[in-house]
Amino acid sequence: MTAFNLKPGESAQVVSVSAYGSLAARLGALGIRNGSIVTAVGFSLFRGAILLVSGGARVGLRKSLAERIEVQPC
Repeated sequence: MTAFNLKPGESAQVVSVSAYGSLAARLGALGIRNGSIVTAVGFSLFRGAILLVSGGARVGLRKSLAERIEVQPC
């Protein structure tokens, strides 16, 4: 299951992030790393992006990036 598959209000634990280089560093700085808890807040119009909350930071991610984050419901 990926972060993009979460429903608004649903929380999950990050299992793995399929990113490397500066993208992985940016996600890590925003609190999206292995073991962290993310909560889906909502989607953009036509479900092109998702808004996640991770440790107090609100992060808007494109669909293609959110699909690289594997999560496990908690």
